Amino acid sequence: MRTFFLQGFFEEDSEVDEPEIWIGTCLEEFPTLESIVEEARSRGYEIGGLKHADVIAMLAEAGHKHEPTIWERNGLIF
Repeated sequence: MRTFFLQGFFEEDSEVDEPEIWIGTCLEEFPTLESIVEEARSRGYEIGGLKHADVIAMLAEAGHKHEPTIWERNGLIF
């Protein structure tokens, strides 16, 4: 989907299975790590606990250029 996404849950032992926050579910919604961090902050959340190596790996993965899928070329995905 060429987007960063974020899911955040309440405490692990909570009986609620629904995420408290779930963003980045649309095609190219958050193309940069900075954009999703800012959106989380605007909703009152802070992203923490990311290791430097994990951030580098995410940025490297996101740096790959992808051709539009056949669905996109035919206007079936917006």
